[in-house]
Amino acid sequence: DSSGNFNQDGTDNNNLLIFSITPPADNTPPTIAISSSVSSVEVGSTALISFTLSEESSDFTAADISVSNGSISEFSGSGSSYTAVFSPASSGDTQASISVASNSFSDASGNFNQDGTDNNDSLTFSIVPPPPTLSISANDSAQPEGAPGDTTTFLFTVTRTGDTSRSSSAEYTVEGS
Repeated sequence: DSSGNFNQDGTDNNNLLIFSITPPADNTPPTIAISSSVSSVEVGSTALISFTLSEESSDFTAADISVSNGSISEFSGSGSSYTAVFSPASSGDTQASISVASNSFSDASGNFNQDGTDNNDSLTFSIVPPPPTLSISANDSAQPEGAPGDTTTFLFTVTRTGDTSRSSSAEYTVEGS
């Protein structure tokens, strides 16, 4: 007290003050960023896709990922870091996309992601058609050989597959003996 007297009842219950400290509730929803080191993928090739979450999640799965004009495989990861392999469709489409919608996964506090319209939660790829291939087959493989100096005519079929839109004409040279 103000007279300089010290407390003499040190065992009384009224000499004790107990505080309970409760951390604030986590009300912040997790976010996701989808990335790849490539922006175009050739049909028949693949691209590695990275999914980075702002908080750890135990319920983010491949089923949360939407893919158009392609597919994902080899989904793996845990916590806040995941990967998958993207393969473009060979249907002739020129673009593919990968995205994760809002309310797809949650953090440890039960907050669901709400960033389904952010720029970094989707990824768009250009799909590059495979290069053209050419195969030549003889219509008559048993064509008799002519006399020296004669010309022998062979009939054959040329088949082109793949992206043939880049050339309007083709020139073939057949050589041999």
